[in-house]
Amino acid sequence: KTILADWCMLRGKPELAIEHLRAAIDLFGESKRFGENRRAEIHAQIATILLNEGKLEEALNEADSAIADGRCITQLQLIRLQYYALKKDSEKANKVFNELYERAREQEEMGYWRLPAVKAWALAACPKLTNINSKEIEELLEAAKRVADRFVEFSGRENFSMLNTVGVIAYRKGQWDEAIDYLSRSETVYAKTPVALKMYDDHLYNLLFLAMAHHQRGDEDVAKRYYKDAREVHREKLMWFKHPFLIEFLREAEEMFKNQERS
Repeated sequence: KTILADWCMLRGKPELAIEHLRAAIDLFGESKRFGENRRAEIHAQIATILLNEGKLEEALNEADSAIADGRCITQLQLIRLQYYALKKDSEKANKVFNELYERAREQEEMGYWRLPAVKAWALAACPKLTNINSKEIEELLEAAKRVADRFVEFSGRENFSMLNTVGVIAYRKGQWDEAIDYLSRSETVYAKTPVALKMYDDHLYNLLFLAMAHHQRGDEDVAKRYYKDAREVHREKLMWFKHPFLIEFLREAEEMFKNQERS
């Protein structure tokens, strides 16, 4: 059932994927073999799909109900973090993150040190939707850079999602050259990533922000090429994807290039 859900997601059928995931939870029942964490992970998958469809309240309800049943894992709390960020409630978002980070650190969860980058993305990738100020963006940018550097120290290679996060937030700070550097490096790593591990949303974000950063720098031919590639990826891979960030990114890029055509 979980494999069928993955197959459905690859083919842009999120509602069918959720059906398969709920069936998987029912099949697990009270099995001790799979344990509470596995069921919690599936609840987190469902909540993530709902969030990416723009169904914020349903995503929060999915996470909260699983947590209420004692299934409090990192992925579920990250859904709550994104929810409060999108509701422009930075106080609650920071509270959720602090509790999550301390719990993960105390329990020495694998990769807990990556969490500041997740927070940086949730709060700073789209300031228009999350309503944070320039000083906060600067702090989150530095935190994301530290995580990206530590990933290299830890694994000996760069991670395309971490590089993407830094690139997008650097763009938000108006640092066009730095944004292009990180986003280009993210695309290089992405190109070498096995198909099964590719994340098309990160790839699409890279293309959109490379287009906008090159436009801001005056490289119009390069900007148009990246924008065209981004629209193709969106049409072919992610038309079903309705995460509020992506909707805003697409609107932002479209307006930028429409204004260029008018001028």
